[in-house]
Amino acid sequence: YNLRSVDDMVKFSFKQKGDVREYIIHTEHTRFLTLFDFIFISFLFVFLVYQVYLSQFFLSFGLLLLAFTFRILLKMRDIKKESLLVIPDMGVQVTTVHFSGKRNDLFIDKTKIQSIIINEGIQCFRVIFYMAFIVKGHDKMIIAFENLCPRLDDLLKVYHGTRTVILQEEVDDNVDHS
Repeated sequence: YNLRSVDDMVKFSFKQKGDVREYIIHTEHTRFLTLFDFIFISFLFVFLVYQVYLSQFFLSFGLLLLAFTFRILLKMRDIKKESLLVIPDMGVQVTTVHFSGKRNDLFIDKTKIQSIIINEGIQCFRVIFYMAFIVKGHDKMIIAFENLCPRLDDLLKVYHGTRTVILQEEVDDNVDHS
C-alpha cells in the first residue's frame, strides 16, 4: 500500500449534515512552489548560467526545460485532499483530489462492507496507523486516506463515526483509546 505519513503537514476536518458525515484530510501546503522548488529552480538557473559561460546554451536550455517539466509533472501528482463520505443505508465514498485537480472517487456499497478496521503498518522506521474496509469480493483491503495519513486520534474519530453510521454500532465515549 502506498502510505505516506505526513502527519505534521495534514489537517483534519469533519462535516455533518443529518446522518451523513464527511471526514476530510488535507495538506496545509497548498502553494504550488515550495521551498524545495525555489532551491531546485535556483540550482537550475546557476547551472544554466554556467553552461552559457561554457558556450553550451542550447544543450543547457534543453536540460533545464526537461528538468523543470519533470518537476511540474511530479508536483501535479501530489495529493491535496482525501475525504471519506459516510452515507447511512448506502455506503462510503472514498475521494482523492490531486494538486492538478484530478479527482478519484471510489464508492463502497454498505452491503459489501464486512468490517472496518484500524491497522498498523511499518514505513521506513515508523509505525503508522490506517483505517481500512474489508469488502466482499475484494482480495485486498480498501484503505481510507491512502496517501495522507492522519494522526491516530483523528483516525479514531473517523473509525468510530464510520462504524456508528455503517454498522450501527454505539460508541462508548468514556473509553480511553490511548
